[in-house]
Amino acid sequence: MDMQKPANVNSTAACMTAACMAVALTIGFAPHTAAQEKPERPAALSELIECRSITDNTERLACYDAKVAQFDQAESSGELLIAEKKVVDQAREDVFGLKAADNPLFTGKNGAQLSELSSTIKSLSSNRSGKWIFELENGSVWQQTGGKVGGRRPKVGQNIVISRGPLGSFKAVVENRPFIKVIRLR
Repeated sequence: MDMQKPANVNSTAACMTAACMAVALTIGFAPHTAAQEKPERPAALSELIECRSITDNTERLACYDAKVAQFDQAESSGELLIAEKKVVDQAREDVFGLKAADNPLFTGKNGAQLSELSSTIKSLSSNRSGKWIFELENGSVWQQTGGKVGGRRPKVGQNIVISRGPLGSFKAVVENRPFIKVIRLR
């Protein structure tokens, strides 16, 4: 078998580096527990990275070619999901305030959760108790559970910042007014 050396081995290495720099997420993470620091790397990514340790250029290139093919197959079949950081960050915002946000899929490599969400009020209503219900631009729906809005009534189009409070609670600030306690409905 006659193997031709590619004109630019560095371009293959650059492709491998780019593939390794992608965020690799596997389907079916176990529920997050305190013992879990971060999810392990998917096997397809770990095996691809191991190719770097091969010193012989021809063997290393053969390893990269084989592992990239496996990596591509895993991604194509849905066994491995690849997402850019901005896509993962958007998903973290979408689940902010829900129990799913505690899953390592949404906490990042260092286990840090999203601490606040800034958005715009898309629609506004109140329940029978007079508590405000806010639908935000990202589609999430939050209900006031405590505190007083104070001053003027909130309006559609105003900015709202929801942040984590103590003991799993959340607080919202609408247009720099005093905070109110909120809970995510959906």
